[in-house]
Amino acid sequence: MLNWTAANTLFLQYYDAAQLPIISIASAVLIPLSGLVYIKLNRWLPFSRQFLIFASLFVVMPVVFRFLLAGDGVRWPSLAFAVWYYLDVAFAALLIDSFVNRMFNLRQAKRVFGPISTGSDMAGVPAGLLVGVMVGYSGVENLLLVAAGVSAIVLGLFYYATHAYKARVESGDVQGTDGDGDGGAAVSIKALLRNPLVLCILGIEAFSEFNLEFVNNAFYSQTEQYLSNPEAMAAFLGTFFAIASVVSSVVQMLASSRLMRIFGIGGCLVLGPSLLVLMLLAFVASTWIGLAPAFVFSCMAGAKFVQYTIMINVNDVAQFTLVRSLPPIVQDRVLALSGTVLSPVLGGLSGLSLLGLIHWFGAQAADIAAVTTGILVIIIIIARRAAQAYSTNLKQMLSERAISGVELPLNDAGTAQMLVNMLSDPDPLTAMCGLDLLDRQPREEFKPALAAALRHAEAGVRARAATAFQQQAGPADLDALQQALQQESDPVVVAALLPSLARAAGSDCVILMQGYLAQADARVAQGALVGLARHGGAEGLDNAGRNLEQLMSSADTAKRAFVAETLGKIGASSLDGLIVPLLKDEDLEVRRKAIEAARFLRNPLLGAPVVENLGQPELRPTVVETLIEGSEVLLPPVDELYEQSRNKLELRAMILHIYGRVKTAEGIRLLEKRLMETEQELQQEAIMALARSNYRPGDAGRRMIDGLINRYSACATWLLRCLMEIEPLADQTLLQRALLRELHKKQDVLFTLLGFLHPADVMRHIRFACLYSKSEDKVAAAIELLESMLQRGCHAPLLPIFEGASLDRRVTALEKTYPGRAAGVVQRLREVLAGECGSGNRWVAAATLDFLRTRAELAQQIEIPGNEQMSTARAWMHPPAEGAGGRMSVIQRVTALKRTAIFADVPEEVLSEFAPEAIERSFSAGADIIREGEIGSTLSVVVAGKVRIHSWQLTLAELGEGGVFGELSALSPEPRSANVNAVEETRILELSAAAVERMIATRGEAAEGIIRVLCQRIQTSITEKTYHETGSFRVQPPATPSARPTRMLLELEKVVWLKKVEIFHTLSDTILLHLARLATEQWLDKGDTLFEKGDMGTAMYVIVEGEIAVHDDGKLIATLRPGEILGELALLTSEVRSSSISAKTPARLLKITQSVVQELMWDHYHMTRGMIRILVTRLRTMMTIQKMDDSSDSLPDAGEPGQQGKTT
Repeated sequence: MLNWTAANTLFLQYYDAAQLPIISIASAVLIPLSGLVYIKLNRWLPFSRQFLIFASLFVVMPVVFRFLLAGDGVRWPSLAFAVWYYLDVAFAALLIDSFVNRMFNLRQAKRVFGPISTGSDMAGVPAGLLVGVMVGYSGVENLLLVAAGVSAIVLGLFYYATHAYKARVESGDVQGTDGDGDGGAAVSIKALLRNPLVLCILGIEAFSEFNLEFVNNAFYSQTEQYLSNPEAMAAFLGTFFAIASVVSSVVQMLASSRLMRIFGIGGCLVLGPSLLVLMLLAFVASTWIGLAPAFVFSCMAGAKFVQYTIMINVNDVAQFTLVRSLPPIVQDRVLALSGTVLSPVLGGLSGLSLLGLIHWFGAQAADIAAVTTGILVIIIIIARRAAQAYSTNLKQMLSERAISGVELPLNDAGTAQMLVNMLSDPDPLTAMCGLDLLDRQPREEFKPALAAALRHAEAGVRARAATAFQQQAGPADLDALQQALQQESDPVVVAALLPSLARAAGSDCVILMQGYLAQADARVAQGALVGLARHGGAEGLDNAGRNLEQLMSSADTAKRAFVAETLGKIGASSLDGLIVPLLKDEDLEVRRKAIEAARFLRNPLLGAPVVENLGQPELRPTVVETLIEGSEVLLPPVDELYEQSRNKLELRAMILHIYGRVKTAEGIRLLEKRLMETEQELQQEAIMALARSNYRPGDAGRRMIDGLINRYSACATWLLRCLMEIEPLADQTLLQRALLRELHKKQDVLFTLLGFLHPADVMRHIRFACLYSKSEDKVAAAIELLESMLQRGCHAPLLPIFEGASLDRRVTALEKTYPGRAAGVVQRLREVLAGECGSGNRWVAAATLDFLRTRAELAQQIEIPGNEQMSTARAWMHPPAEGAGGRMSVIQRVTALKRTAIFADVPEEVLSEFAPEAIERSFSAGADIIREGEIGSTLSVVVAGKVRIHSWQLTLAELGEGGVFGELSALSPEPRSANVNAVEETRILELSAAAVERMIATRGEAAEGIIRVLCQRIQTSITEKTYHETGSFRVQPPATPSARPTRMLLELEKVVWLKKVEIFHTLSDTILLHLARLATEQWLDKGDTLFEKGDMGTAMYVIVEGEIAVHDDGKLIATLRPGEILGELALLTSEVRSSSISAKTPARLLKITQSVVQELMWDHYHMTRGMIRILVTRLRTMMTIQKMDDSSDSLPDAGEPGQQGKTT
C-alpha cells in the first residue's frame, strides 16, 4: 500500500494521467526479462533461495529510489519507481502463489487464498489511513523509507516461511521440486497451449490486464480532474483504498467461500465482470448525459471500488482454483507464464492501446470505460468456457460400461479368408484363436481348413481342431479320420478325434467306439464315451450311461471326478440323474467338476443343487462362474433359494452378487426389488450389484434412490459422531479402524447411489480418488468436482461426509441436515453392539469386545446382546480349543496378517473371514522352514522368535516378530528363491495360496487391495531406480514421418491380438469382440511420445506392431514388443504415470480405457488373477535384479552379511 500510494502520487506529481501508459509499456519490457531470470534461477537455485533473494530486493529498492529522488528537479526516478512497483507486485504474487501451491492442496488452497488476500487488505487499512497523516509530516518521498522498513519485516516472515516449507519437504508431507532441474521446462509451451483450460486461464488473464489498465486510467483521469491538489489527491487515494481494503476483507472472510458454494466456479468467474459492467455503464451514461461532476466521479469511483473488492477477491479465488486443478508440473509453468510474461506484455499492449485511444482518437474517460465494457463481455464469455474446461479437466471422462459380448460376423469374404489363414498359421496362439472363433459359428466352407489343422505341428492345435471338426464330420470323412487316428500318438488328440470319428461312422458308431472304451489311458476312454453318447443314438447313450453309472459308484474319487468331467463334455441334458448325486458328493473336487459340467448340460433341474454349493466357500468361485454362464436355465431357482435362506446372510449376499454379474433385465428387476431389504448388508450388496449392471432408475426408482441417499447419509453422520466421541479412548484401536471401515463402506454406497443420478463414470472416478488414492492433491480435486456436481441439488449437505476436515467440524456441518442426539461413550458403545445404522457385523462386534476387554469400568455398564453374531465375536476373542490348531485368537491372526505388505490394503473385516484357516506352526532353533527350490504356496508371518533368510552363504535378511516371507508365493506359487531357517525357537502363521485364491475370487475389495499394493511396490521400485537400466534413450523424431498404415485393423485382427495377451486369453470370444470394438487404434511415428511421466493414467495399451521404449530421465528401462501391454500400473491405481513411453520404431497400439478394464476384472475372475500374475512377475523380476546387485556388492567381503531383506 505504501509503495503503491507513493508510486502513483509521485508519478502524478511529475507527470499527468495521460502518460500513465508509459509505465505499462516499460513494465511490458522489463518484467518478461526479469521472468527469464526467474526461470533460470528456478533451474539453479532451490525455491527457498529464490524466495529470499526477491524478498531482499523488496527491502533494498525503495531505499535506492528515495536517495535518487533527493536530487533537485530530477523526475525520472518517479517514473522508474512506478515501473519497479509493477515488478514488485508481479514477483510478490508469483512467489506467494508458488509457495501456496507447494504447501497446500486444491481444497486447502481455496480456503488459504481468502486469509492471504484478507491479510493483504487488512495491512492496507492502517497503511491507507496513516498515509494522509504521514504525508503531512514526512512528504511523499519519505513514504519509501517506511515501505522499506515494512518490507524488512516481511523478509523475516519469508525466512520463517521457507524454513516451514523445508520442514514439510523433509517430513514427506509435500514433494519437493527444488534442485531437480526442471525449472518448468518439463512442459513445453506448445503442450500447455493444447490444454483448453490453460488457454481459458491465459485468456482471462490477458483481457483482465486490459480491464485493469483501462479502469485505472479512467479512474485516475477522473481523480486528477476532480482533485488537482497533490496532498488532497494522496489523502483521497489513501482513504479510498483504506475503505476499499476493509470491504475487501469482509468480502474475503465472509462472502467469497459462500459465493463459491452458491454460484460455483463458473458463477464466480462472471460475477465480478458483470457488476463492473453495470457500474461502467452508469459512468458512461452519466458522462454522456452531462450530470453533475460529483456524481460522475462517484460512478467511476464505484466502478474502481467494485473492481478492487469483488473482482480481486472473488474472481482471483476462482482463477486460482482453476490453476490448482492442473497437474503440479503445469501449475508453476502457468503461473510464471501469466505473471512474468503474459501479464506485463499485455500490460504494455494495453498501455499502447490507451496511448492510441487518447492521443490519436482523443478518447476521454467515458470512451475508455465503454471500450472496457466490451472487454468485460469477452471475459464473461471466456469464463463460461473456463468453467466447462475446469469440470472436464477434473472428470477425466471415462467410456460407457456394460460389456455383455457380441457375435462375430463372418459373412464378408475378407474376414472369412483371414480366419482360414489363421487356422494354418504356424503360431499356436493364432491358430487356437481361429479355432475358438470358428467353434461358435461352424460353416461348411471352413471344413478343408479344419482338416488341414488336424496336421498342425502343435498337439494342442490338433486336439482343438479335432473338437471343432466334430460338428461337421460326415460319412465322407471316415477314412481321413481313421487315417489321422492311426498316425496320431498323443492321447489328448486321439480323445478329441474319437467323437468326430463316431459322428462320421453313423450306424457303426457303437461297434467302433466299444474298442476304445477299454483303453488304459483314461483320456482316450473319455473320448470314446463322449462319441458314443453324442452320436450312438439311444443305444450309444444307454451304453455310455451304464459305463458312467458303474464308475460313479466307485469309492475312488478320481473315477467319480472322471464321470463328472465326461458328463460335461457330453453335454446331454437327459443325463441330469447322473450329475445330481455328484453335485452333492462328499469330495469337493468331484463336486467342483460336477458344477463345471452343469453349465454344459443346460438343464433347469440342476439350478437348485448347483446353488446349494454356494454354502461351501471353496466352491463359490466355480458356482458363480457356472451360474453366470448358464444363467438362462440355471438362475430361476436362485431367487426362490434367496427367499428360503432368511437366516443365511452370506449366501443371500452371494446371490445378489451373481445377479449383478449376470446383467440381465430380469436380474436388474430382482435387484431393484432388493433395495428395500431391511438387512443393510444385503441392501448394500444390491446397490453395488445394480451399479455393475449399468442400472438407470426411472422416476419411481429416483425417488427410492433419493430416500436411500438420505438414509445412508444419516448413517454416515452417526458413524462420524461415534468416531468423534469414542476417539479420545479408542485412538489407533481395532474399534476405531472397524468404525472407519464402516464409514468407508457407507461412503462407497453413497458414491454408488449418486452415480445412479449423476454421470456414473465421473462418480466412479471421484470414488476411486476419495477412497483409495494416497495423493492429497488428487483427493482434493475429487472433492472439488463432487462439490461442483452437488452444489445446486438437494444432496449438497452430505459433502462433509467425504471431506478430510476434523471430525467435529464435519459433524457440526452435517447435523444441520441429519440431526442426532448427544450421547456418552457408554451409550455409543451400546448402539454399536446393537448394530445401529448397519454397523453390527461380526468384526465390528469383535473389535468392540476387544476394546472393552481392557476397559473394565466401561464393560460393567454395558449389557452384551446374546445373538449368533455376538457368539461368533466372542469366539474370535479367544484362542481355539485345545487341539484345534493353535494358540492365537482370530483377532490376533487378523492383526498379524494385516501387518503384511500384501494385505496392507485389505480390510480387517475381510481378513477375519479367512484368518481361521491360517495354520500355526512351531520350529526349534536351526530347523528348516523353507528350502530353496521347493514349490512355495504359503504366506508366513513370524509370530514369535526369529528367522534367517539366506541363499548359499549370503544372508538376505533376519526377520523377528511381525516379519513376513513368502507373500508372493501365496499369489503365484513358484520355486522358492531362498532358504529360511529358525534362528531360535520360532512360531509362524501360515495362510495357504488356496485361501488367498478364494479371497480374491469372492471379495472384490481384497483383489483391489492386493493389486494396489503390488502396483505401489512396482512404482516405488521404479521411483527408487531399483530397476535394471538397459541403456540410454532420447526422443528423436525422424526427419520425415513414416508412412501410416493404409487400413485399420479388422475386428477379427483385434480379437486375435487381444487373445494373445495373458490377461485377456481366458475371456470368451464374444466378450473379446465387444472389447475389440471398444478398443481404439493409435499410431505412433518413430520418436512420438505416447505419454510422459507424471501424466494421469486412464488407459492401457496393447502393442500390435513396432517397438516401444519405457524410459525415465534419458535412461531406457525396457523395450516392449508386439503382444505386450503397457500403462496398466497407472490405470489400475488411477495415479500418475511412473515413466515415459515413446516409440522406438513406428508402432500401432490398441487403447483400452480404465472403465472397460475395471468392469472386465469385476466380471471375470480369471482376468483379475491374470493381472495379479503379471504384477507379481514384474515385481519378482525387479527384486531378482536388485538381489543380484546386492549379492555382487557383498561378494568382496564374504564375512559381512547382507542387510537387505527379500521376499522368498
